[in-house]
Amino acid sequence: SEKIKNDSNVNKKFPKKNLSEEEKREQRLAALEAAENRKNEWDNKLKRNKQKFKNDQALKQSEESSNEINPITSKVIDECKNKEKETAQKLGYDPYKAKFLNHNE
Repeated sequence: SEKIKNDSNVNKKFPKKNLSEEEKREQRLAALEAAENRKNEWDNKLKRNKQKFKNDQALKQSEESSNEINPITSKVIDECKNKEKETAQKLGYDPYKAKFLNHNE
């Protein structure tokens, strides 16, 4: 009930003014202008984010295309893998793989 009393006190301290038609029109125009400004700011933000997204995608695609393996590099990798297999066959175990032992073994 105190809240209701406080609300009624506020209305007594700041009574509503009876606005003329001209003042009402100015308030409507100001509210409309503020809404348009908010819309324009939002649209600009969306445009910036869209452009940033496009730039990020273009950069990502260029990085992916630059990460393609050179045929010479691919050949060297295959040769190394073959040598690793040969070494594992000669030794009887694969020295390149970790082996974990239990206390029971």
